[in-house]
Amino acid sequence: MFADIHTHIFNNIDDGPETLEQSVELLKAAVQNGCEKIIATPHFYAERHSLTERLKIANARYTDLKNYILQNQVPIFGIFGVTLEKLVPC
Repeated sequence: MFADIHTHIFNNIDDGPETLEQSVELLKAAVQNGCEKIIATPHFYAERHSLTERLKIANARYTDLKNYILQNQVPIFGIFGVTLEKLVPC
């Protein structure tokens, strides 16, 4: 058993899967491989996105996936985070 602490499992946001069905397939594969916790980490680029809008979109994808998990009794605990990219000049 393990936790995936950095995954792009949300659909149609940055470089993750294109559809909810593809997100579900990734989720099923994670569970089949012993994953019990998964942290979704979509990217946030300050120069490209409004934080408010990005979080709104990511939260909608989280809700879709969470509903699937609950409705289908998938044995996994999901967490939603954001990977912050280049917020301050280096």
